[in-house]
Amino acid sequence: MNKEFSEKAWSDTKEKAIKVTVEHFKKENNITVTINEVSSSGEYATMKYI
Repeated sequence: MNKEFSEKAWSDTKEKAIKVTVEHFKKENNITVTINEVSSSGEYATMKYI
C-alpha cells in the first residue's frame, strides 16, 4: 500500500485532496465547489510505482 493511503496518513491525504480539488475548480473554471466525501479506489491505493 502506498504510504499516502496508510491508516496513519489517510487524514492528511484526504485534506490535501480536498484542498487541491477546490483550488483546481476555482482556478480553471472560476467556480466554488464543496467536497462532501472523499474515498480512494482500493486498486489505486495498492498500486506500486517503480
